[in-house]
Amino acid sequence: MTDSSGQGWQKHKRVVKGGTWTFDFVYDTSNLPDTDIGLVQGDEIVLRFNVGKSSPQKFHRFAAIVESLKIFNDQAKDVVRGTANGKINGPVTRPVTGAVTNTY
Repeated sequence: MTDSSGQGWQKHKRVVKGGTWTFDFVYDTSNLPDTDIGLVQGDEIVLRFNVGKSSPQKFHRFAAIVESLKIFNDQAKDVVRGTANGKINGPVTRPVTGAVTNTY
């Protein structure tokens, strides 16, 4: 962007396009959370990825689209394992703590 007060110089903003994400998950089918959670291809979601083990916890948050979901049911260990991946669909917050309000 440029304007007359800038004396002709331009300021550019960094923009990253085409970001992707992947996460692996495990949960115990005999000890499910109190809420129903589901992901299917094409879902538009908001993800929160924690950064390390800081206290208070820092994290990135962003809108995303699920591209694929693979489930691996391990009957021997009575757990469900899976991998989800997709595209970033909006701005990614800097590492922050506490509540973050994003409007997408």
